[in-house]
Amino acid sequence: TAIKMMEVMLEKKMTLSRLAEPVRDSRVFLAETVRQVLRAYLLIMFITFVEISLGLWLLRVDYYLIIGLAVAVLDILPVLGSGSVLIPWGLWTLLQGNLPLGAGILLLYGVVTAVRTVIEPKIVGRRIGLSPLMTLGAMYVGMKLGGFGGLLLAPMAVTLFLFLEESGHIHVLK
Repeated sequence: TAIKMMEVMLEKKMTLSRLAEPVRDSRVFLAETVRQVLRAYLLIMFITFVEISLGLWLLRVDYYLIIGLAVAVLDILPVLGSGSVLIPWGLWTLLQGNLPLGAGILLLYGVVTAVRTVIEPKIVGRRIGLSPLMTLGAMYVGMKLGGFGGLLLAPMAVTLFLFLEESGHIHVLK
């Protein structure tokens, strides 16, 4: 029985050592992927800051750089987003009777939203090595399944899966 126990322990050790390399590789890969995703979102935030600051400057709004920075930071947060500032501000300005400024702020919101919708899958996908279509699909499925966390994690999960497949650690795709 002691020999049998040693055989079982040796078998478990061999199984654990086979898992150690994929786990270590996955950890290193995910750390780099997280770093790339953070860089992608910082780039998106910078682009949004430039768009909003430029738009507010063209609309002759005081403190356009400070407002642009604040709205760009809010834009990264999915629950708040740039619309949480620009839509009420634009509507309030319209109701106050300043039609050019109110319409300009609402138009600025539309431009920022359209640009972000186009660039986000491209920038995030390029950073983590996925096509924009695959990134968009993963982001959509992730958002449906896990909200904001799923939106961020799903593209990384797809990337990890593809990494493990390409490195030979798993064999799911033929």
